[in-house]
Amino acid sequence: MEKLGKWLSSKGKRVCAAVLCCSIILCNVANGAIASARNKGDVTEFRLHRASLNQELEKTVNKGKTVEKEFEFEGSSAGEYEELLAADGNLYELKLSSKKTDGVKLQIFARLGEEPDPEETYMVDGSEEIIFLLTNTTDKVKNAVIRIGDQKTEPIRVAPRKAVQTSSS
Repeated sequence: MEKLGKWLSSKGKRVCAAVLCCSIILCNVANGAIASARNKGDVTEFRLHRASLNQELEKTVNKGKTVEKEFEFEGSSAGEYEELLAADGNLYELKLSSKKTDGVKLQIFARLGEEPDPEETYMVDGSEEIIFLLTNTTDKVKNAVIRIGDQKTEPIRVAPRKAVQTSSS
């Protein structure tokens, strides 16, 4: 018993500390790997480039292609969406190639701070309001991230198609 007590007081403490450290590290690594694998499959990522957004906005405004269709939304937030996407002659839809991925579709709109002068070529000045509309064509809740260059949003929860209904006239 004396030998065991002596061993625990000197070398045993070091061995136990080393074993404890190894078990903590292994558990943390395993938990991190599980969490990252879960997040990869659950989030749809849309990658955009600032230069492409600016070019498409300038092209669309210079062509005078405003949104003419009125969106009709149903539900408790319908008024907010209808106001945000009102076809008031100052809303433009940017036609960037954003594919529907895993049932989630991204539409991009821009509302200008002032009405552009049709006599001049429009240039982006930073006063524009960019609106990202994510729609989900599946029956399950989806998560999406919008990445522009090195900046990205937090995951956005996109309700299933039955939760939000829209129609355009």
